[in-house]
Amino acid sequence: MICAPAPQGRMRDRMIMPDPTAVNPPANTKVYIHEFIDIIGHNRSRYMHHMTANWSPTAQEQRNQLCYGVWGVLGSTGPWPQVVNIWEEDGWDGLAASFELET
Repeated sequence: MICAPAPQGRMRDRMIMPDPTAVNPPANTKVYIHEFIDIIGHNRSRYMHHMTANWSPTAQEQRNQLCYGVWGVLGSTGPWPQVVNIWEEDGWDGLAASFELET
């Protein structure tokens, strides 16, 4: 994932910044979890496609769970090939409901 560089000069001055004096700034109530998946052989691209094309729509429908991202891991230590999935859950209650389906 590539992020854009921070704006410079006048553009930066025009950015909308949160009000530091706000009593109750909005909070993100989502919960994010990750899972490491060890891949067997040369199947990383197949797994990543399956997660994004097949499982993610099912998870959204059945669990209200958003697949926030799927990344391939390339490391010099530890097991590989490996994939990291990051899921967005609808708060702690959403996470509990999702885990309930696992049992």
